[in-house]
Amino acid sequence: METQVPVHPALAALPAQFDEMRMRLLATAAAIPDPVYNRKPTNGGWSAAQTMEHLLLSASGVANLLAGARTAPAQREPTRQYGILEQVFNNYDQKYPSAENLLPQGEHFEKATHLAAMQASLEQIYQHIGQPGIFDELVEIDLPVFGVMTRIEYIYLVVLHNTRHIRQVREAVA
Repeated sequence: METQVPVHPALAALPAQFDEMRMRLLATAAAIPDPVYNRKPTNGGWSAAQTMEHLLLSASGVANLLAGARTAPAQREPTRQYGILEQVFNNYDQKYPSAENLLPQGEHFEKATHLAAMQASLEQIYQHIGQPGIFDELVEIDLPVFGVMTRIEYIYLVVLHNTRHIRQVREAVA
């Protein structure tokens, strides 16, 4: 008789969380009329298109990290950073500066191109859920505030970061 290995609770919840975020993000962007997609909000800030470009740069960067960064088995609880990730990304009263490499370069973007590229990047990330090494640390990357994170923490970061900006995308076209 085969023994069932218990699944970490965070890993059990992650596929549904990721799918919910992906569906909401893509549906939100797809619903924006093309003439409005690149329009900057009257109160300043990024257009919906610029916000989507920021999210795409972030997601494609994480996809590349997950696929190619050097890793090592975590010597700690692999979801230890969940709490700080939630504190940062769920605090809608606080605005944070974007990393330089995640700033949108340009004013005009094609929505269809964004949607296709975002779907592809998110799918690349999703493929890592449940794979061997999901709890390994990406040892070459030491992020300010978060430090060295595990693969599962990076995937959760994508869920929280995109969820935070779904609100921004909606507000940009309101």
